[in-house]
Amino acid sequence: CLLKLYAVHGDVVRKAKRESRNIAESELPILWILTPTFSDRMIAGLGANEIVEDWVKGVYFLPNILKTAIVVIHQLPENEDTLWLRVLGKGGTQKRAVEELTELPENNPFRENLLEILADWRKNLELRDNLS
Repeated sequence: CLLKLYAVHGDVVRKAKRESRNIAESELPILWILTPTFSDRMIAGLGANEIVEDWVKGVYFLPNILKTAIVVIHQLPENEDTLWLRVLGKGGTQKRAVEELTELPENNPFRENLLEILADWRKNLELRDNLS
């Protein structure tokens, strides 16, 4: 993942040079890693930190030079803002998120879109399982 991120950084810098403009480090993209769970030992080992003033619980940033953040899905607060990420979790986290999703009003566009995405995802998983 980091190799791909740095390749993208190189593309962005080269494009800026072709356009004869300077690029600030803050303009370089950040790699976002989504994981259903992540141990405290791994978080500490990577030197990751939460920035609680600006981000919700469960979002960790690696040292600045790496331009990488990790979203630990099972640590996210249970609210509508994090629902679309929590359905990607596993076990109880995912189950509660799907229950929340089905409890949204039927005319809620978020509900409709996410249910459609989940249905497609399920079909793809079933197809994959049938192929193997």
